[in-house]
Amino acid sequence: MVKVGNTLEKVDWLFLDGSDRKTFLPILEEQYGIKFRWRVNPTSAISFTSMKCIISDVNGRKYFLKRKPQYSLTEPQKTRSALMQFTLAKYLTYIPKIILTKNGSFYAQISKNCFLLTQYIKGGFFTGQIKESLSCAYGLGKIHKIASRVLLPQKDYIDSTKETLRFIKMVEGLEFPNKDLQSFVLSEMQKLTMKYKATNYGRKGWLHGDFTPYNMVF
Repeated sequence: MVKVGNTLEKVDWLFLDGSDRKTFLPILEEQYGIKFRWRVNPTSAISFTSMKCIISDVNGRKYFLKRKPQYSLTEPQKTRSALMQFTLAKYLTYIPKIILTKNGSFYAQISKNCFLLTQYIKGGFFTGQIKESLSCAYGLGKIHKIASRVLLPQKDYIDSTKETLRFIKMVEGLEFPNKDLQSFVLSEMQKLTMKYKATNYGRKGWLHGDFTPYNMVF
């Protein structure tokens, strides 16, 4: 799929090159033991860092298929990411369950590409309403609360406050609708980061871990 203006157009099979297009489905079916349809439904939005699509099986059941970007394929981040989603999906209905391959792996490996297949949960578009933001915050709060209870601490932890401060520097370079909004966001982030560090010193927890401006939610 490629983006042309504000529309999406399908380009052959997902985002694969050369002969991979012809062998993709049979290999995917073999790894999962699921008979898929040849038709792929493109999502109405696209990300060039983590390409994705909605795929159906012969019974009409939909799945969400995502190719992991190369920068997120390093260990232990790759395994930890899937483990976190796989575990939390047992407790929260709005987190898509990961479909394991026949050999019990989180990921399907096809050529140089690594794919994650999950159940499909129908969602909606964010329109900027306050009630939507509050709903997101409530859902994220539940994720943090349950994660702290059911996920085991990791040995190679990082100081998230240092990472967040580095992230704030990245946000400073973004274009905002106006400077007042940018100043407010940066100021609040710095206050919350320092407050968290002061009240949670020495505690360890799980977090997303990919500190980029594109993953920031206002």
